[in-house]
Amino acid sequence: MTRLFAGLYAKVLTSIQSAASDIILCGIKGLSQSLPATGAKIVSTVHDSLEITCPKNSLKDCLEVCYNELVETPTLRKDFNIHFEVPLKIDAEVGHSFGDGQEVHYKDGAVQNITELLGYFNE
Repeated sequence: MTRLFAGLYAKVLTSIQSAASDIILCGIKGLSQSLPATGAKIVSTVHDSLEITCPKNSLKDCLEVCYNELVETPTLRKDFNIHFEVPLKIDAEVGHSFGDGQEVHYKDGAVQNITELLGYFNE
């Protein structure tokens, strides 16, 4: 990698990471306002990941709120008038601890595998 290319790469990567950080921060702002209605709360963040605790009986609602805030980005639209032409996507897992879980399958914002996810807690 040439020095010129390496410098350009670093600048582009920094811009992308900065934008991703701003998007997740706005998502956290929106989640902090909408998650309490589900009984869920944000426990921690690691780079572009969030750890959220949620009562089992409101899991589906919690996951759909997360999808709405992080994919549909209402807080970014309302507070900053930013509208994305490129669709955003999230990867979500449900489990007992960070990194130990079952993948959530969404279709148009609705959780498709809620029975499987709830069954995971009964194993």
